[in-house]
Amino acid sequence: MSIRIILSLLMLLAGGGARGTVFIPEAAIKTGYGPTSEAWSTHWSGACAERVGIEIGYTGHSEIQNMLPRVTDYVRGAVPHVLSQCPQANIIQVNVPGRPANPRPVYQFEMHRNAGWVAQNALWYSDLVRDTLAQGYLPAEMGYHNGLVRFQDGRFEAIYGKMLRSHLVGTDIERHMQEGTSPPRVSHHTISGHWYELGSERPNGQCTASRDGYALWGSFTMVINRGHSNVQMIRKFCAEAGEKGHSDELYLSPPSPSGFKRLWGIEWVKFTDSLHKQLADLDLDTADDLQTFIRTRKALYKSQKLTLYPAQDNWCMNRRMDAYYTVPSEDRNQAFGGNYAKALGERARQVVNEYCGDALTASVSNYREGDETPWDRMSFQFRPIQASAFGNDKGYLKLLDQHLSERAQAHLEYLNANHLGPACSDAPFCELPGGRYLNAIYNGRGDLVQEMDQLQRAEVNEMLSRQMAQVNMTENPITQLLSGMIEADDGLIVGAANKYMYAYAAWGAQCLKSGAKTRTFVHTTSGTETINFDGSTDYEPGQTYEAEYTINPEFFPLLERVGSHYGAQDSTSPLLNKAQRLVLQGLVQMKNNYDCTSPEVARFERNLIALAEDDLNGQPLRVLSVPAVGVTKQVQPTQTASPAQSTEVPVQQVPDEARQAAPMAAPAKSSTSTLSTAERYAKMNAEIKTLSDAFLAEINVMNVNFQADMQKAGTDAKRLEMLREFNNETARIRTKLERETQAIKDKYKD
Repeated sequence: MSIRIILSLLMLLAGGGARGTVFIPEAAIKTGYGPTSEAWSTHWSGACAERVGIEIGYTGHSEIQNMLPRVTDYVRGAVPHVLSQCPQANIIQVNVPGRPANPRPVYQFEMHRNAGWVAQNALWYSDLVRDTLAQGYLPAEMGYHNGLVRFQDGRFEAIYGKMLRSHLVGTDIERHMQEGTSPPRVSHHTISGHWYELGSERPNGQCTASRDGYALWGSFTMVINRGHSNVQMIRKFCAEAGEKGHSDELYLSPPSPSGFKRLWGIEWVKFTDSLHKQLADLDLDTADDLQTFIRTRKALYKSQKLTLYPAQDNWCMNRRMDAYYTVPSEDRNQAFGGNYAKALGERARQVVNEYCGDALTASVSNYREGDETPWDRMSFQFRPIQASAFGNDKGYLKLLDQHLSERAQAHLEYLNANHLGPACSDAPFCELPGGRYLNAIYNGRGDLVQEMDQLQRAEVNEMLSRQMAQVNMTENPITQLLSGMIEADDGLIVGAANKYMYAYAAWGAQCLKSGAKTRTFVHTTSGTETINFDGSTDYEPGQTYEAEYTINPEFFPLLERVGSHYGAQDSTSPLLNKAQRLVLQGLVQMKNNYDCTSPEVARFERNLIALAEDDLNGQPLRVLSVPAVGVTKQVQPTQTASPAQSTEVPVQQVPDEARQAAPMAAPAKSSTSTLSTAERYAKMNAEIKTLSDAFLAEINVMNVNFQADMQKAGTDAKRLEMLREFNNETARIRTKLERETQAIKDKYKD
């Protein structure tokens, strides 16, 4: 049997080397035969610095407890081979595991160059644990390691890792107070310092430059929250706390009571109990408040148009940043390539990866330079929860949510209201998304509808041109063909009519007249037959698409021309351009805000059918009647617009099915019937605005609490679960708002 085979067996019997260690074949020795055979092997940490760790393997007939002089002799003989791997080594830390047992004996000692490589500081691992506990250390679980920790005389220390060969020391301690409390109350403490490993705890574990003789080192910050048993720790690799570098997150927690005494030889105790007490007793300077931090913080990224700052100290723990840009709100998207959210998300991902490592999420508060309050807050996700099977997740970016300030909300409403031209007000349907378009249908203004259809086509063409420019296809004949197809396509009026009919059942059964019917459109694609190499055939049946419409008789002729087995687009579909999305959302909300039997709805339906048929017949859209109610006028933002915000980001919404629920029974009519139509709509819109403002204020409070809870969340999975709960609660409140809005609408009916 060759020496290499024997030594491979030795590695298995001895439990193998540490993860990431390197075998030194020149140091291997085999002596004797049969029952007297012995074999020795040496592994080193694979990371070269002034301090190196090695592990000795032995297989044979003896116990290492009975042959310690031979152990040290072998190791001294292996030193030249270790130095050939790492010439600058001045201290060699040695582990010598014995035969597997419970507990397993492990002999440890050091050898120093300046002492002639003589073994010193020798002890058994069990003695190390006992002596360390006697010095006041307490057991702790540290991520995937066990460790022993102690806080004494303003100094936090821990030894951890394989055979407790790694350690950390923290001496920078700060007390942080809760914002806005009187009298001031402690929020948490932070302890910062450095950690040191030999490099054997992880593959390729080595920094470019050593620190205090260790090949692998870094900085750390612990957050000790009052009353919590777990301590959050962010470790940065090969870098100081404020420098760029990979980082990870782990938690220190008390071990389980189960088996505690058997493992550690003492009664169960939580190290956090004494840690909290000692921190409370310390005479500490209070950490700088947030305003002081903001005045002194350094930029994480800076360009001519955008600067990113950490939102707070130790920002990698929750990956929160503040973004400041130089352009006004109206120009924010334009200044950043048409989509500020996308440009910001890509930059935020780069900064987070540089400073914090491969993080899942981050959030950014956006300010125009000079503003004291943010315009909006955005949360991003940088990689999917499950990796793609194609391995192309490097550029993954998703906007998880966006919280708008009151200024931003007012600006967004202004942009939406004026997206298809000067907004209307104080008239039927004007308060809905796409209100100008819906009011034009109500008034039979085919000329305005046709004008807005052209705006929608131009919007689609602009989007096509922008996408084709990214792949250098602006002059491609295919691009010209697509543009021509868009111009020849049916107008937005036809899609609006299809959506209205497809979702008509959401009005409820009380809105269906005598003769109403359900029409189902079905289409099955052709099957495919595949001939295999052996001559056999496989048949794949076609797919069946089906859509159901339930409508009143006056819609029957139009349905036969417009209805489709695809049904109609969902109003929240990302495939829609903004004009389409606003109009379809308005049609959905109409069913919550208006009575299907009202004169306004009857007139809207009559004109919708007529204008859609004009478009289908290739005729100019007619002006069907003189507007009887309301006039169009420019609506200004209710507050001064400041920093710009993207209008292309997702807004949290409940599904169409929920928004299209049948309206509740209308309350008794009020004396408002004595008011003129204009007065009724003015009063109604004022009450709806008051209700909407209260809704926005409630959402703002929820968001503040949500952001605070997200900071305390321990894992990305927990943060995503909290995000889902937040979205569900927002949808619940929005549904409540819609019900109360409906009640206001009912109050002002004729």
